[in-house]
Amino acid sequence: MAQNNVSTLLEAINWCFSSGNPPLAALGILCIATCLQQLDSQSHKDIISQLHRPPGELFQAYLNRVTLYIINDNFYSSSYAGIEVILMTGKIYMNLGLLKMNWVLTHRAIIHAQLLHFHRPHQTSPDEIASHMSMRHESWFFICERDLYASLLLGLPYAANWKTISPTARGLPGTLGYFQYEMMRLSSRIIDRNQMGLETSILDTQDITHDMVSVANTLPSELWDPPNALLVGRVDRAGYMELLAVEFWYFQAKVLLHQPLMIQSLEDHKLLEHRESCLSACRDTLRIYYLMRSDSMSVFNMVKLVDYQAFICSAILLLGLLGYGSVQPLLFPPTIKQAPDWETVQSTLDILRKASRITNNSIALQAVQGLETLSLLVENGRAGACPTQTGLTTAHSVRITVPGSGVITLSPGALMTKPISTSSEPTNVHPASIFHLSSYTSPNPMIPIAPTPSSQQVPEVNSLLSADLGGDISMMDLDWSNLISNNLDDDWAWLADANAANLL
Repeated sequence: MAQNNVSTLLEAINWCFSSGNPPLAALGILCIATCLQQLDSQSHKDIISQLHRPPGELFQAYLNRVTLYIINDNFYSSSYAGIEVILMTGKIYMNLGLLKMNWVLTHRAIIHAQLLHFHRPHQTSPDEIASHMSMRHESWFFICERDLYASLLLGLPYAANWKTISPTARGLPGTLGYFQYEMMRLSSRIIDRNQMGLETSILDTQDITHDMVSVANTLPSELWDPPNALLVGRVDRAGYMELLAVEFWYFQAKVLLHQPLMIQSLEDHKLLEHRESCLSACRDTLRIYYLMRSDSMSVFNMVKLVDYQAFICSAILLLGLLGYGSVQPLLFPPTIKQAPDWETVQSTLDILRKASRITNNSIALQAVQGLETLSLLVENGRAGACPTQTGLTTAHSVRITVPGSGVITLSPGALMTKPISTSSEPTNVHPASIFHLSSYTSPNPMIPIAPTPSSQQVPEVNSLLSADLGGDISMMDLDWSNLISNNLDDDWAWLADANAANLL
């Protein structure tokens, strides 16, 4: 588009519509759909009132037409512009937190891209000019990056042959491009380990860990502080955004690398170092999440997937505060608010609350509800003082919604049912809480469309804390009850109240 003097979104849409090329016209429609996706029922009330249909209905109608007439048509979808349409549609799904749909579309784009020889590092014909080959290599790099990131988060196989990326496209050591390429390689190693059923292999995990440290050292140390790198001019604005995204990817990969062994550390305390590595990676992930969400340009407000990742890392830190996998009794500070991880989670909660209000983000809203419920359990569990009711023997549990994925069912054990102490002195030492994960299959839950948030979680917590089960083991049962949903009529996980009739 730059070659056609197109520099603004409006010019791009007009250029697409006037091109006479159906896939390019579809790109223009997707641009409009993306704008509809970002409408806020309060800030954009005047715009919404001028639409002939609610924005959610328009969004769905536009996306359905693009899918029907372009993506599902092999003639159009196998063109250069058609591949762009597929990738942009997948990006929209990813921004909504629907990572599985993005994964499916990315794999479809890979098939068409390979048919068009995107992956070939050399000229596809004697007539191919250098600029066209460079554009092809850049596109293949982007597709491989998208595929490996989504596959890593979902725990599914990747389709792109990232090894065919041209050496000139990989960049030189010390550059951001080179680090992005190395992240593809690292992600493929973690995915291969998991697909081979070796998630709990200590040797494989240690080998990948050593490789991750080596890769991290290739990035200049000043770039690991993105705000300062932007301030001193080490990177420009666009580079700053790319830097945040790839470092977020790096720390997420570390979480997923060590998470299976962290779970195993419940039974084998020799794996305690992996527990600490996972918790440390969660802290770093949330640090980058804070930078993403606090950016003045609000660039990452579109990407609701990061709110899901923030929930997962925050939940792991909260379980760590309860002694999850710890072999030693925990020496707690006088109040939980003095614990650094607690402060980190509460800061994340503040960001999620703001995200759920401003962008009508159902994923953020569910994350808030789940983390608030889990935080209440942590507060009572660390205090060692949960109320009981005499004569109540029926087991109670808490169901915490994992945004767009399923439900965590928590049942209390001995620690959670300890009677309230009448002493005014704080209790400083408690035995570690033990969690058992039943039906565990993968540390990477899939992300379908988000279910409607439940408002009944806090009452369930009260009933949980009032139950005297007399059990010896705290139980954490993962119930992934909503792993796949392609029904787009349920909930778009965004702008839920903008479809109200009184706004029209």
